[in-house]
Amino acid sequence: MRVKVGLISRAVIRPLLRALVTVWLAVTIAFWAVAALPGDAVSARFGPLSRISAERQAEIFVEMGLDRPLPIQYLNYLGNLITGDLGFSLQRNQAVTAMLAQQFQYTLEIAALGLLFAVLLTLLGQIFKRGLTPWGASSRVSGLLDFAHTLAASTPSYWLGFLLLSLFAFSLKWLPSGGVASPGSSILPALTLAIPAAGYLGQVLDHELDRIELLPFALSSRARGMSRLRFTLTHGLKHSAPAVLGLLVNLIGGVLGGAVLVEAVFARPGLGSLTLDAIVMRDMPVVLGVVALAATLFSALTVLTQVTVRLLDPRLRGAVHG
Repeated sequence: MRVKVGLISRAVIRPLLRALVTVWLAVTIAFWAVAALPGDAVSARFGPLSRISAERQAEIFVEMGLDRPLPIQYLNYLGNLITGDLGFSLQRNQAVTAMLAQQFQYTLEIAALGLLFAVLLTLLGQIFKRGLTPWGASSRVSGLLDFAHTLAASTPSYWLGFLLLSLFAFSLKWLPSGGVASPGSSILPALTLAIPAAGYLGQVLDHELDRIELLPFALSSRARGMSRLRFTLTHGLKHSAPAVLGLLVNLIGGVLGGAVLVEAVFARPGLGSLTLDAIVMRDMPVVLGVVALAATLFSALTVLTQVTVRLLDPRLRGAVHG
């Protein structure tokens, strides 16, 4: 019974506590960072050329609760956050939860599709390399794939987005240039996110598969006449999963962050455009809502990955039991 309790504590409870601390730190840093920006939400709403009197602006300032000391505003926000209340937008007077739900679907669409494209590109690269290159050999295919990984990982997403737009939307006219009206409008933004992610993912997977091919069970499979491609598909991918899953969670955070620029390039709605507008307009509840959502998603995926990796890797299961 004590072993089971210890297993649950190490595999689930501790990662959950770390996740809660991560969300709290993210929200806290975002709160004080936005508070340190010059200006206020009332001035940002009406602008310097507004004809509204200073007295009326002061009344609106009080109605928004911005006259309270910042520590009080911070504690009030944390108290509401614990109950799941993200507050109301200072500029649009809408519930932040409803605004996030409306915009998140667009960001999630290109992020999920981008990760799917990244995984497919990575797997196709390894199938291409290990299907054409014999065991332990180095060929032009390997060098070409290494170059492709480095080039993809080092390419800025905004530059890649403009390149894909110029080629497939403006020159060839195969895909729409932006928006969300057309069924194919998500392909180019997803590819923009997928190609750099596939570069990082391909480098890690390639290294892991090369390492696994030197293990004793791989050498015995080679001695029995198993092809390199078949070994990769039946054994290599499974044994490389723990390292790849860990990187994949980090890539999710990068993909969500990259969506801010990608949505601007392709003129798409989503969390990216919502966040930029909220920062410019000093709409603190919206900014904090986006940060809380992103930190919660990333932390939840991290916990899920840690539990999954422990289930996949017998060495980690043994370490937990110990």
